[in-house]
Amino acid sequence: MEDLHQILETVHCSSAGSFLATIVHVEGSAYKKEGSCMLLKRDGSRIGTLSAGCLEEDLAARASEGGNTAISIDYDMRSNEAFSWGEGAGCNGSIRVLLEPADDHFYYHLCRLKTLLDMGKSVLMVKKMPSVKKVYEYLYITEDQEIFGSWNSPVPPECKAWASDPSKRIFSGMRVLSDPMDDYFIHQIDPKPRIFLYGAGPDAIPIVSVLSSIGFDVTVADWRPALCTKANFPDAKRVVVGFPHEIMEDLHFNSKDFVLLLTHNFKRDRQLLSCLVDKELRYLGVLGSVKRTARLLGLREVPGHIATPVGLPIGAEGPEEIAVSIAAELIQIMRRQPEQRVMGV
Repeated sequence: MEDLHQILETVHCSSAGSFLATIVHVEGSAYKKEGSCMLLKRDGSRIGTLSAGCLEEDLAARASEGGNTAISIDYDMRSNEAFSWGEGAGCNGSIRVLLEPADDHFYYHLCRLKTLLDMGKSVLMVKKMPSVKKVYEYLYITEDQEIFGSWNSPVPPECKAWASDPSKRIFSGMRVLSDPMDDYFIHQIDPKPRIFLYGAGPDAIPIVSVLSSIGFDVTVADWRPALCTKANFPDAKRVVVGFPHEIMEDLHFNSKDFVLLLTHNFKRDRQLLSCLVDKELRYLGVLGSVKRTARLLGLREVPGHIATPVGLPIGAEGPEEIAVSIAAELIQIMRRQPEQRVMGV
């Protein structure tokens, strides 16, 4: 799960006084990558992590000192010298962290960001890095060009173009844009990925649990009311009871959605697959063998856009291990990036 989603779940527009720490640049290996963030609350609690414990105490100490300006902090984890950041860290990388004080305006913008993500919109985040001579600024741009944040400079035209087409994912990290004198951190924030599971049998319970824990927005659907209950699936965002032809009318898919069929009922799987096979989805998986899925479709071969059997081939046995293999496959798909262009340099 992207750390920011976890943080946004706890944000209240009046909860000022905290600090947001974000990794903006990594060289070498690191526990977390660009875009990872952690909220250091004024009561001493934290949400999210940036490392395996290497940076958090220093960042907490800096936050406790207060201050109302953003600062950039470099941590060199590569040294093995005593008293260095590299001692026992094991990361062997260099990490730059942006530490931002969260005032009322900052929290208001985070609340607006959460609202937009809940509406299914992707948002491009742009932060002008602070320096001795440059003023720190940040802004958010939605795919339909809504712009908000703390920004007094002209909005870089490249950012408007990238935000308008979220399918062209922007690799998180530092960029040099129109003004070569400024460094910008750019990160595309997508809504939580949605997955629809058809089938509420016992084997679906660990799958829903694992997928929810890694940040999926999970919907479970089934025609059997005794199985498809919130009590059986407390981690699901919603449960939907109904036969395939009934529930299909109430569910609206988009090209970012994941769908998994695991009803273990040949007739129901065939009905569901006939409704889904032509939809544009990010993932369509069918539990079972290739031969069974071909029979469901009435074809000799399964089309390439349908995953079957589902899950990475890790030799999984039993519902829990199969759930791990499915989660691993979906993580692999989410992390897959199109070929990147060198932008703005």
